[in-house]
Amino acid sequence: MSGEELARAIQRARYNEAVIVQVGGEEDGQSRCDGEARNTEIVLVACLDTVNGGVVWQNAALSHSNEADEDDDVGIARHLRTKRWALPMLNDRRRNELYSHAIRKACRQTVSKRNVPGGDDTIRILDIGTGTGLLAMMGAHFTKGAINEHDNETMKVRVTGVEMASSMARLARMTVHANGLSDTVTVVEDHSMDPNFVLDDARFTDSSPELASSNGVESVGAKADICTSELLESGLLGEGVLPSLRDAWRRHLKPDAVVVPQRA
Repeated sequence: MSGEELARAIQRARYNEAVIVQVGGEEDGQSRCDGEARNTEIVLVACLDTVNGGVVWQNAALSHSNEADEDDDVGIARHLRTKRWALPMLNDRRRNELYSHAIRKACRQTVSKRNVPGGDDTIRILDIGTGTGLLAMMGAHFTKGAINEHDNETMKVRVTGVEMASSMARLARMTVHANGLSDTVTVVEDHSMDPNFVLDDARFTDSSPELASSNGVESVGAKADICTSELLESGLLGEGVLPSLRDAWRRHLKPDAVVVPQRA
């Protein structure tokens, strides 16, 4: 990319977008002794210039060379570096405690309601915009705890986390696996408003073989008992929470489902 092309890319970019520049290769004289070109990826993100005012483009400095760990997921690292609100939000203790309290209450309420003879023995949770999978895992953990409190050996929980960003969906699957919840939580790379998306869809069980083998896919198009989401931003409605929840109530949720959060 020439200097003029870079300047045009920066001028066209929005404040919440990144400009990614590939640097290196044989044409730049950086050929390696093994004959393979070394490529460096530079991610430029817009930041507030606290000294002079205005916006300055800073290098997020993500290098991807042959010395990098083969297990590194560059897409995940890039996403977290460019979406600078993600990590502070995940480390917001007050926010997490409030979600934890609300989801625990919803899970205990739902299990008590469903724990009747002849009732549905599967508690289904839909987490819209699952991100790292935090809320989905909370739902799985608290529902399992509520089921144990009722000493119900037949009831189970199934959680579907929907995430449209490919890199975040991969991160969520890794996080779910690391927390030992792959038998309960399925992460779907999709949009909850996609007309083809339904709960317990057999197309999505490949991402969680344990879930497919233990629970089966017997209830395509089932409705969720609980819906969690974090589709709120500083302007409240900018992430499409209203159309997403309207669609969820119409297609994905039971009439008496519990939604977290319920208001804002």
